[in-house]
Amino acid sequence: MPPQKSRRVKRGHPRRSGKPRILILCEGTRTEPNYFEGLKRSKALTSVVVRTLRPGQVGPTGLLKRIREELKEDSGWDEVYCVLDHDGRDAEIDSFEKKLAAVDLQADSCDVKMVLSRPCFEFWLLLHFEITDRPFSSGPRGTECEDVIKRLGRHLDVYNKNDSQVFEKCREHIHTALDNAERLRRTARSLPESPSAPQTQIETLVRRLLKLSRGW
Repeated sequence: MPPQKSRRVKRGHPRRSGKPRILILCEGTRTEPNYFEGLKRSKALTSVVVRTLRPGQVGPTGLLKRIREELKEDSGWDEVYCVLDHDGRDAEIDSFEKKLAAVDLQADSCDVKMVLSRPCFEFWLLLHFEITDRPFSSGPRGTECEDVIKRLGRHLDVYNKNDSQVFEKCREHIHTALDNAERLRRTARSLPESPSAPQTQIETLVRRLLKLSRGW
C-alpha cells in the first residue's frame, strides 16, 4: 500500500457553500461532461466543476497534463476525479494509473482519483436500463464501444455523443444504474478476474455527488 498522505489545508478559492470543491476532468469532450453537467444542475452542486481537455490535449497523456495544469493553477481543490474510458488501451491506462498515483501523492490536501469505464462511459448509461456482464465484441463490424452504443439504442430511441440531454434521458433510472453497478461489483469479487468483462467506476463518483447534494 502507498504511504498515507499527510493532509494539510491549502489556500484556494473560498468555499462559498462550505462544501468540498470537486473537479471532474473528462477525457471525453461530449457525453461525459454533458452527463455530469446535467447531474450537477439537477442537484444544484455549486461546488462541483466539470471540465474537459484543452485544444491539442488527447487521450490519457493529455488528461494527465490537464490535471497537472489544474492543480498548478488552483491548489484549492479537495477532490479531483479523472474520467476516462479503457477502450482497449491496456498499456496506456496502466501507465496513466501509475503516473496519476504519483500526482496524488504530491497533491497533499487533494484526493486525485481515476474513474475508469470498460470499454467506455456508455456502459454506465446502459446500466440505467439493464444489467449485463457479457463482454462486448469488436471486429470488422465495429469497436466494443460501438457494440455498447448499439445495445443502448434498445432503450434510448435517439442517442448520440453530443446529446446535451443525456442525463435527463437517464435521470429517472439513476438508482437502477447504481444498484446494477454494485451487483456487478459483488459478482466480480466471486469470479476469476476477466480482462474483457465490462465494468465501471462511475458509480463511486455518482454516489459521491449524490451524498454531497444531501449535505455530505
